[in-house]
Amino acid sequence: MRVSALLIRGLAIGLLVMAGCRAEPIPCQDRGDLHVICGVDNPEDLAALPGSPWVLFGQGYGVVGQHHGSISAINTLSEKISILFEGGTVTEEVSPERGWGDSECPSPPTQAFSPHGIDLARQADGRLRLLAVNHGGRESIEFFEVTLEGGEPRAIWRGCVIAPERAFLNDVVGLSDGGFLTTQMMEYGTNFSSTIRGLLGMDTGFVYRWHPDTGF
Repeated sequence: MRVSALLIRGLAIGLLVMAGCRAEPIPCQDRGDLHVICGVDNPEDLAALPGSPWVLFGQGYGVVGQHHGSISAINTLSEKISILFEGGTVTEEVSPERGWGDSECPSPPTQAFSPHGIDLARQADGRLRLLAVNHGGRESIEFFEVTLEGGEPRAIWRGCVIAPERAFLNDVVGLSDGGFLTTQMMEYGTNFSSTIRGLLGMDTGFVYRWHPDTGF
């Protein structure tokens, strides 16, 4: 009886959570001492660009196949928003480079590009590497080089690593050896059941480690 009650409770909470996710957006206006910046689409993660007022973020993450996202940046002084990379566009900067991701990475992201977690870190050679979890078109970690020229940031796509089959990733952090750690929040396609399991205190994921020499 206790197990049944817990399951019913979990289902009820899950339905409420899902209903909340479909709620109307909060009006874009300041509230008290909280200043709101408008004009972005569901920003997921933030990374400050060293030596500048710019903050990088991924936007457009949502239901897979329904969002076209981008790597973007906002100037915290002027509140100017710049889109640095959108998949499948003729203006994007693409220059694959050995050592940035897997040598078998097939191509840059498509228009379905949907960035989730990101991580920015300076490499041993002084270059800035941005890693981004991507759910659009493929499940992958995308590699970008970020530069600052004339006070404006740029993101150049350098490569990718395709995630293992059935993976559904969340966040990523780069390692000094050229690899990275990335979290698997749940098995792909099990959103509802995994949400219920999580609410019941059950494990739904784990951490992957990837290295250029050994893979996942």
